[in-house]
Amino acid sequence: MHKKIYKSILCAVMAAVMTVSMVSCNAPEVPEEKPEEVIEIAPEVEEPVETEEEEVAEELEEGYSDDDIRSMIAGMTTEQKVAQMITIDVRKYGPDADNIKPVTELPDELKAMLNKYDFGGVILFQDNVTGTEQCVKLIADIDEACAGEGASGKIAPLISIDQEGGNVTRLPMGTNMPGNMLLGATGNKDYAFESGTVLGRELYALGIDVDFAPVCDVNNNPANPIIGVRSFGDDPEAVSEMSVSMVEGLRAEGIISALKHFPGHGNTDTDSHTGLPVIESSLDELRACELKAFEGALKETGMVMTAHIVYPNVSTEKYTSLEDGEEITLPATLSKTILTGVLRNEMGYEGVIVTDAMDMDAIAKHIDRYDAATLAIDAGVDMILMPVKSSTPEGIADMDEYMGKLVSMVDNGTISVERVDESVFRILRLKADYGKLDYAEASAEDVEALVTNAKTIVGSEGNHYTEYEIAKEGTTLIYNGENDDVLPLNANEDRGLIIYSAARAEFNLACENAFERLEDEGLANEASLVGFVDVEEKSIDEIKAMMADADFVILLNECNNLDMINPELETSTAAKKMHEVADAVKDEQKLIIVSTHLPYDVGVFDNADAVVCAYGKKCLTGSMDNELEDGDNRAYGVNTEAAICGIFGEYEFNGTLPVNVYKLDSDYKLTDEILYERGYGIRQYE
Repeated sequence: MHKKIYKSILCAVMAAVMTVSMVSCNAPEVPEEKPEEVIEIAPEVEEPVETEEEEVAEELEEGYSDDDIRSMIAGMTTEQKVAQMITIDVRKYGPDADNIKPVTELPDELKAMLNKYDFGGVILFQDNVTGTEQCVKLIADIDEACAGEGASGKIAPLISIDQEGGNVTRLPMGTNMPGNMLLGATGNKDYAFESGTVLGRELYALGIDVDFAPVCDVNNNPANPIIGVRSFGDDPEAVSEMSVSMVEGLRAEGIISALKHFPGHGNTDTDSHTGLPVIESSLDELRACELKAFEGALKETGMVMTAHIVYPNVSTEKYTSLEDGEEITLPATLSKTILTGVLRNEMGYEGVIVTDAMDMDAIAKHIDRYDAATLAIDAGVDMILMPVKSSTPEGIADMDEYMGKLVSMVDNGTISVERVDESVFRILRLKADYGKLDYAEASAEDVEALVTNAKTIVGSEGNHYTEYEIAKEGTTLIYNGENDDVLPLNANEDRGLIIYSAARAEFNLACENAFERLEDEGLANEASLVGFVDVEEKSIDEIKAMMADADFVILLNECNNLDMINPELETSTAAKKMHEVADAVKDEQKLIIVSTHLPYDVGVFDNADAVVCAYGKKCLTGSMDNELEDGDNRAYGVNTEAAICGIFGEYEFNGTLPVNVYKLDSDYKLTDEILYERGYGIRQYE
């Protein structure tokens, strides 16, 4: 077994002698007070006898020299080298495209493919995970298929996942954490470190090696459709500081971080999943902003993920697009100017470069897949992410064809063998540094020990306590009436109504949890609420009738993009109804706006009596309809819950805006005039 499994088994053995408080399978109950630390008392042993596992661990600690790794590479076939440079997904599988299902247990066909090729990595998605025990066992099966008996190269893959925290999380159980923009709103890098440690601790316990995080993109374009709250903010120095701390937190728990999306995805108005974004910035402009955000963390991270974005004023390489036959500038993923010239030579990065998914439209619609592989490797890429969909028998045959073609391209010199060897060295060096080069099959007892350990860590009481405390620190009070006296509301004396959008129906869960917490703390009672209302489930007349008995109305407004808050657009029916509700609030009633996601909507409701920012709409990973394992708690985003509790005085607000908020014109388009500057917030304590 490799070092990671050995360490986890030791943790499991120690955990077995501790009293562990298991959480329920519902949204977690976060303790009001910090859980007491468990003090470990080591038993006295007269003459310790070194076990076989301890002998293995000592050997692993000796590590691998660079010469050892070069000797390994010299003994590898071309196919083994090429396979190390590929990270595949096992997201779904079935007999044909119409009958594919999520892979939660490794089917024989995928097992055989993993056994045949010594792939450098395997990425997991939400489809692959239903619970803690299932996840641990799936990863053990993947490791065994790749490196166990009969495997091609005996080198375990790097198991990766996108567990950024906040809006992008893949695990349906565990601890979501509040996300980067809320971390930016705390202004405290220690919270980024804590977030990294919580995420890393849970990933490590499950057997995951790489977190494709943190997002180092500067959100300097409010119209960006894909980054948004995934960014720490629009100040590159603050983004850099937070990124470094999160990387350090992940690394402290044994997790490899992957900064993304180099050289920056924040200043786009196109999603690279569905199009090919273009950023017109010059290299000097990138140096002043986007590159500055990456600079500090490059010294600490194990991996960097590239952006499928065109920088026509930086890169000069061209390609004839498959989509329309027009000449395009190569995106950063395929640009030697950017990856070798800027990232490696100018910025001094020596670690592993991994592409973003190569099946995204930004690449797949424009570039032949073999040209994409050749260009990427020549540009400086070490690992190619998801180049082939192997979700059917035909997909596996396609992987065979892809691998065969790449091997022949290396053998005939189309792809430089020297470049391949460079990349394989970086990959194996990284694996050696994190204990992934030594593999011995884990017994059934070993796997059960891993499961026991993971069950005590994933979604633990302490992790959820940290999550909620951070959420409170970042929640931001933007407006509190002319006399700064609207909040806190008194739910024991007044009654109110909370209204949310059907686009995020799980807000109902956040409201329930918030008021359960408030009632437990004596800040509310059963009569405090007229109800929670989905604005698209009831007519305006019905909502007005409910409002008649309300002293306050809280609108949970959702701004994913500027179009979403424009009531004039036919596609924004929820925005129209939200404005109708706001307009119906009487003078004697209080209207409280919670900006649940991007804060660019804080000035939209002119008659608001108070405005609060939560920086993260996501309440669930997956659906409440999905069953979880016994003992698992459902991963649950606490941002909205924390905002509601702050409104009723559970704590004092302390967050500040991590981005500039600009005024909108009458057509809901951005102007150049700043409404609230970055750093603004009504801080109720210092």
